[in-house]
Amino acid sequence: MRFFVKQEQISENKIIIDGDDVKHIKDVLRLKTKDILTVCNGNKIDYTCSITEILQKEIKLEIINQMVNQNETEKNIFLFQGLPKSTKSEIIIQKTVELGISSINLIETDHSVPKFKDFINKHTKMKRLEKIVKAAAMQSERGIIPEIKITTIEQVFENFNNKNREIENFGIIAYENEKENKLKKVLQNLKEEKQNYKNISIFIGPEGGFSKGEIDKATNLGIQKITLGSRILKTETAAITTLALVMYEMEEM
Repeated sequence: MRFFVKQEQISENKIIIDGDDVKHIKDVLRLKTKDILTVCNGNKIDYTCSITEILQKEIKLEIINQMVNQNETEKNIFLFQGLPKSTKSEIIIQKTVELGISSINLIETDHSVPKFKDFINKHTKMKRLEKIVKAAAMQSERGIIPEIKITTIEQVFENFNNKNREIENFGIIAYENEKENKLKKVLQNLKEEKQNYKNISIFIGPEGGFSKGEIDKATNLGIQKITLGSRILKTETAAITTLALVMYEMEEM
């Protein structure tokens, strides 16, 4: 049983849970006073707590102990996912959060069917995606709630090209016409060359992939084209597979 709170909900050895989590604790989990649960501040600190009071709109907790959450990676892994059709974005978000993604950027690309304005102008759609992120982070015992953004590929490339960025960014982009540069080889080269990038960015195209122009812009920025094998993967499969492989190689690193 795990919940996230904001730092302002923590005071000395007390924590107050409010919002939708109150109903979940009371009506779904049916927890009582003195029951134990884990609360995270969203900044990699976990608190073991005892319920002291259950009210109509809030749950009061007493902190028993605290510890650093050990479930986050040393490197930041960013997903730049071309906006997919239907509910595929929900699947991608849920599974990549479970795997350990640091942030998710849904991007409008040349081949995206949904557009940037379709998301940014629909408050309820973004709220639903944020709930999926939070639920997946709770389920997988994350120490953070990954951020989710909606943007365009032009804005992403502009930020990636920012020469004043504090930390160097290593990027890979999945491209169906790339035949030689395999992900495993790219990551092993990083290890052998002892390249200590703090940020790893993964670019996955929507249905139809990235356009040739987008691939050219990416490679001009130093983002490496990779192949995921001889079979063409669906966009949601490509995102989940690439992140899983990167996470595996990072643990080996």
